[in-house]
Amino acid sequence: MRRSPLILAALSVAGLAMAAAPATARDGGIYYRAELAQPAGDDKVIAKNMLWRCNETRCAAAKSRSRDVVACKRLAKKAGEVVRFSVGGVEMDAATLAQCNA
Repeated sequence: MRRSPLILAALSVAGLAMAAAPATARDGGIYYRAELAQPAGDDKVIAKNMLWRCNETRCAAAKSRSRDVVACKRLAKKAGEVVRFSVGGVEMDAATLAQCNA
């Protein structure tokens, strides 16, 4: 069976798009991860329309439209001091983390 070049090109583009899927898809949609100083107290924390799922001191959430530091600040305000925060697998630096808890 002979396939047209247009169909082959479309299949190639689709394959590349799937291969380049972000880690969040493999991670069940998790984009933000946080470690709190104290247990969250609830397994679900809603901070300004953002759902965080928590287990003791560890929390995770999907990507939101908020700036990263704003997402962190909102979690800190709702659940307490954040001691570690990562965005897409990259740890937030100490200066930004301090802003988060301010």
